[in-house]
Amino acid sequence: MPPEQQLPWEPLQKFWNWLRHPDWLFWAVFIPIVVLKLGIFHFAASQYLIYGHHPYFNMDFEVVEAYSDFTYYYMNFVRAFVQGNLPYTETLYTIEGVQVYIYPPLFVYILSAFYFLPTEVLFPDIQLTAVLLARNLDFLRVGFAFIVFDLAACIVIYATAKRLTENRIIPLIALLVFALNPVSLWWGNYLWLSTPIHTFFLVLGFYLMIRGNLRWALVIVTVATMVKQTAGLLIPVIWFLEYRQGLRQLLIAIGITATVGIVLSMPYLVLYPITYIEALTAGIGSYRFYDELPAMTHPIPVSTLAFFWPEPFKAIVFNLVYLAIPWIIALMSLWIISYMISEQSLSAYREQLLLIALLLSLSAHIFLSRGIFKFYLIALLPFLILFGAILKGPLIPVQGLSCPVQSRGAKYMASLPSWLLNIFDRFQILNLGIFNNITTWWFILVGLASISIFAIHRYLTHAILLVLFLLVLIYGVYQYGWKWQKQRNRRMQNKEPKIKAG
Repeated sequence: MPPEQQLPWEPLQKFWNWLRHPDWLFWAVFIPIVVLKLGIFHFAASQYLIYGHHPYFNMDFEVVEAYSDFTYYYMNFVRAFVQGNLPYTETLYTIEGVQVYIYPPLFVYILSAFYFLPTEVLFPDIQLTAVLLARNLDFLRVGFAFIVFDLAACIVIYATAKRLTENRIIPLIALLVFALNPVSLWWGNYLWLSTPIHTFFLVLGFYLMIRGNLRWALVIVTVATMVKQTAGLLIPVIWFLEYRQGLRQLLIAIGITATVGIVLSMPYLVLYPITYIEALTAGIGSYRFYDELPAMTHPIPVSTLAFFWPEPFKAIVFNLVYLAIPWIIALMSLWIISYMISEQSLSAYREQLLLIALLLSLSAHIFLSRGIFKFYLIALLPFLILFGAILKGPLIPVQGLSCPVQSRGAKYMASLPSWLLNIFDRFQILNLGIFNNITTWWFILVGLASISIFAIHRYLTHAILLVLFLLVLIYGVYQYGWKWQKQRNRRMQNKEPKIKAG
């Protein structure tokens, strides 16, 4: 294609320009990530081929979830679908008489599309082993879908972080924190659990949203919702952004969502609507009280923490969860947006949008009535990591060097020898900027929290998420509430006419 030729669609043109002018620093980081994830996938596939499932290496199930969903559920879904059985019919809807297909239809569509790919050429040694053992490679093709979407999500996370900051290094750190996260490596790359697929669409929708392509963002987020229901958390946010441009735009946005949802719900919405709706609502669950701790094979709700509290706190927590806290938080978040950004352009409040998206995502994971499994957190990680790209803290000059705000850290930095300070100064000259804000500390916190979630008892997962939720909420109230209001009041005072004395 000649350099002067213009492509008809702007995002496609930008992608073409990106290919023509590659970011070598990105590729230097991303290619080893691809090699690592393909290596994990190759190891998992060889183990699956030999044992018929993924070995769990004697991991404690109460700490590290090691489900066989791919073997028992996903492969049965795909095999039934490619044999001509529709979702939500008896053959694909239930296994051994138990209702198990509680996903929207696009989930099985995507996996079934990979079922027909000739991926054996990528792994000739596994192909040879399969021939020797007289086994097929159906699982290899289906499992490869999770690696593809996980790698695609890595690219979008990098592009989004780059959009949120002009720094060259912070997007790479965000990419590494997500790609090398144990939550992603274990449940996404080794066990091939469901979350990476809708995570990609969700993050892509957010990327388009902060770019101002609201219509395409709405289409992509609706597609993500038709892969897994919990991805719909961004739809109300996009509706609100459209409403700022007028009621007509809001109605168009709702129409786009309804059209995409209805088209992807056919023919089930017509043939068996009750079964279809029951399946989708079963995936979300209903609010319930527990008389005892839920079994380890069940999703864990936040109310589980109440069992470790004395009365009356236990009853208070149960009732707060029952009163639908997620929806209250979502409405409060949207109200905060409307108060802060009613007179600003779209590009002026993308940081606030990320903050709201993170709060909504945390709310969905903490307060989901059905509860969560740990591998659900793969969809939370992008927003949790991207939040670090917008964090900026006050600076303290120390011997000509700016360091984070902590006073102890300032005293420590002041005591460092001059030759070491010169190294930090060179970092500043190169505009790395990682020592000039609290982004680095947030990435470290997210990394430690991810490792903790991976390595602690399942019941304590919500405790970590609640701490992160409170930190984000406090930062948002300070940065975009109290601090923003003070700046607004100062601007208003400056605009007031001065009255001369006498």
